[in-house]
Amino acid sequence: MRLTHYHLDLQIVIVAYLKVLLFLEIKAIVHPFPSSQSSTVEVERRGDLAMVKYSTGILRKAPRTNYALVDVVNLNTRNSRSITVQVFDWSNGNPIPLKLSPRMRTGRIRVGPNKSVYVYADVSKVKFKYEVRITQSDARDLISNVTGVTRVTFAPQAGDTVLQHNLVRITS
Repeated sequence: MRLTHYHLDLQIVIVAYLKVLLFLEIKAIVHPFPSSQSSTVEVERRGDLAMVKYSTGILRKAPRTNYALVDVVNLNTRNSRSITVQVFDWSNGNPIPLKLSPRMRTGRIRVGPNKSVYVYADVSKVKFKYEVRITQSDARDLISNVTGVTRVTFAPQAGDTVLQHNLVRITS
């Protein structure tokens, strides 16, 4: 089949259009669109990465657990990632939000490229059970682990550790 100048010009236009689309997607990942300050967004789009919400499920607090610690590592060497952390006391059957430290207005945290951060909530006054929810991009290079730890030595407590692959994805 012999291509005419019209077909060649059409191919050039299509290739240029695809390059523009790819550039816009890459730009959206590097400079994501601003999102609302709400920490209860369940699914949101960031470039081509969906934001998904995970839960530890309800954890029975070990007697020596004082803090619910969330460690996050961003193994992406180029792009920062955002996550939102929420911790709830479920002891009375209803979710009561707990404050996060280091002090922050919202539970939203920015994790730089190839960096690790942490956030924690004091669960020492939780009587029976608590839950941690994490909203983060659906990227395999962003890993969050939850650990219940003691005061001062921050020793992990048996039964209070939930690794990324054990977090439950919330879809509703």
